[in-house]
Amino acid sequence: MRTDAASLPTTRAVRWWSAAVAGVVFLVFLGTLSNEFVWDDEQFIVKNWYLTSWRYLPQLFTQNIVAGTGLVSNLYRPLQMVTHFVDVQLWDYQPWAHHLSTVLIHVVASVAVFRLLVSLCPPAPAALAALLFAIHPIQSYAVAYTCGRGDGLAILFICLTLLIARRHPWW
Repeated sequence: MRTDAASLPTTRAVRWWSAAVAGVVFLVFLGTLSNEFVWDDEQFIVKNWYLTSWRYLPQLFTQNIVAGTGLVSNLYRPLQMVTHFVDVQLWDYQPWAHHLSTVLIHVVASVAVFRLLVSLCPPAPAALAALLFAIHPIQSYAVAYTCGRGDGLAILFICLTLLIARRHPWW
């Protein structure tokens, strides 16, 4: 399964393992689609009027995460709020759709973990480690409620940054 030239896994093997990791992670968290909004979801999403109109989009980049509810917080997560904004624009306040987005972010983050690991070790151990990361019980809070997607977004962008740095060190 390794190429002679670079001793890296072949593209076909990496794609297969990536799909396997994605499928397992999606199936594990499929049950969260029936969840309602819980915990911070009310302030971050349901009562946040900044998510209701395009005219409030600039506020998502300049104010705290719950400013749209009139509350004050020291959390500033504009990318996470943009994902909630997109969900509200596409799906309104359908909890299953917001949970689907959170699950998909976790799936993509888990594949990014695998892709980073497969650049360091063979595909099978990399997939096992990525699955351990993805389905570890500590991840359940980050995936079970929609406001936990900030963790998945952070891991995703950390892995993407490290992958880019490995391929283009001069960046």
